[in-house]
This record gives sequence, C-alpha cells and structure tokens, in this order.
Amino acid sequence: VSTGGSVTIDEIPRYGGRHLSPEEFHRALLGHDDGSVDDEGKKKEIVVIDVRNTFEHAIGHFVNPLTGSSTNAEAPAVTTTADNSDGSLQGGNTATASSSATVTATPAINPQMTNFTQFDTQFCSRNASSLKNKRVLMYCTGGIRCEKASAMLRKRGVDDVCQLSGGIHRYLERFGDKG
Repeated sequence: VSTGGSVTIDEIPRYGGRHLSPEEFHRALLGHDDGSVDDEGKKKEIVVIDVRNTFEHAIGHFVNPLTGSSTNAEAPAVTTTADNSDGSLQGGNTATASSSATVTATPAINPQMTNFTQFDTQFCSRNASSLKNKRVLMYCTGGIRCEKASAMLRKRGVDDVCQLSGGIHRYLERFGDKG
C-alpha cells in the first residue's frame, strides 16, 4: 500500500495508532471501554473511519451505535448497503443490526478513496483539525492500511487514534454476523 510519500516506514512505529484487539474494538464501539477523556474529564466523542476504498465501504461498513438509538445496544450495527457519503464528518443512516434491531446511527466515515494515497492528501488535510479532540477508531481489511492511515492522522496532530488489529477479517472471525 503506497502512502504517496506522506509516511515513511520508520515513522509507523513512532506515529502509528494504538492497536485494539477485536474484543477491545467491539467494547470501544459500544462505549464500554475505559475510553479517552477530554480536558474537562468527559468521554471523548467516538468517530469511526473506514480506511478501505469506496467499493469496499459500499459493500458493508460499521455504524457508530453511540450516535443513535437502538433497542439492542449490545451489538454494533454493520450495514451492507451503500451510502452516499461524501467523506464529511456529518450524516446518518438507518441500518439493521444482526439482532434485527433498527439503529439510527452515523455510518463509519467513508474517506471517498479510490486509491490509498488520497487518504492523506484529501481526507486528512481536510478533516484532521476537527478530529483532534475526538477518539478515532479506524479499521480496514487486514490492518495494513490502518498502520499507515493512523500515522498520517497522528502526524497531523490527532492524538487519540486506535486501529482494529488484524482488520475487519479478525473482527469477523471473532464476532461473525453477531458483531
């Protein structure tokens, strides 16, 4: 995965995000982990970013269950319908969780990438400042893109960046369609 030169291999250990196991990521999505607090001692807002390309995002993605209401708050929703997201940090979709509970929540942000080099030049450059006081949870297919994407955000001053270790593949191995 090329970064377009925005992150070197040596910068990944220094700037890369905190790795969360599938269980830790699941708890973070639900707000059941220790989480991070802001300067006032309040839990930070969670922002979920899908670091895969637009085609992969359209096939299916997480939604942030904490931004909506759900009759089953124990299962993060995964929607398998395409959204019309423009990569901005606003918006909402209705999705159905595996328990068939209707969830109105913000979908994982789709950075609108057709190739990964666009993540830094288009997404990070536009959105890093608005993410600085939030907790960023990111995921990709197997974890490689998150290694680089987390470093890109952290180099731009976003300190609280976590990534799903092993990507969505490991999450699905652990939770399947129950996650």
